[in-house]
Amino acid sequence: MRRFFIDPADISGTKAVITGSEARHIITVLRLDPGQRIHLFDGTGGVYVAEISRTGRGEVEATILERGREKQGQGPRLHLGQALVKGGKMDLIVEKATELGVAAIHPFVSRYCTIRPDAEQQQRRLERWQRITLAACKQCNRPLPPDCLAPVPLDQLLATAGGYDLKIIFWEEEKSRTLTGLFAGAGETGPVSLLALVGPEGGFSEQEVLQAIAAGFSPVSLGRRVLRAETASLTVVAILQYLLGNLDR
Repeated sequence: MRRFFIDPADISGTKAVITGSEARHIITVLRLDPGQRIHLFDGTGGVYVAEISRTGRGEVEATILERGREKQGQGPRLHLGQALVKGGKMDLIVEKATELGVAAIHPFVSRYCTIRPDAEQQQRRLERWQRITLAACKQCNRPLPPDCLAPVPLDQLLATAGGYDLKIIFWEEEKSRTLTGLFAGAGETGPVSLLALVGPEGGFSEQEVLQAIAAGFSPVSLGRRVLRAETASLTVVAILQYLLGNLDR
């Protein structure tokens, strides 16, 4: 069955009203008819089997036949601290990080960021990222989207980064410490929560890395290859999710 997002406010008893882009997709792209069954998820863990009862101009009514609740995976929680990057690269990172199961995305602005949005631009970008996380949840059958926060300056993120079992900053100038070595010394249980920082196209400055170290972060190398910012981010998430055991959950 096809899967669609529905706002919890649009469910009343056994009646569900799907509007906006999801309704347009049902009506004009998929051309689903009354009587066909669909899956719905509401972004809070609620999941439903429903039957389309009516399609109209801009909305679809469905009758809920079954309902349930799903929980987010119970493994260690990976938080991605991502410096703002140009163009559609940030959208790609948000989408793929969602598919790979990160618990939260913390965008930040650092010294070498070429993008410095004002408050209005930040709000528009945040709303776009939240739409992307929901679309990615549809694609990968994830019941709950990650928390996607508004961009903040790096020093503000560092100041509020207490409470994580492990904090990592990826830096191209780090030559000795690797993820394998870091996790080998983490003990048998490993971290329950982890915050990983990935820089922009220009990387981190030495002063920023020193500030991160002072805040309890460990600088780590991703190897000798020079990776594009978006490649580095997705590589980091995939490797960390594997090391945390989250790809099996």
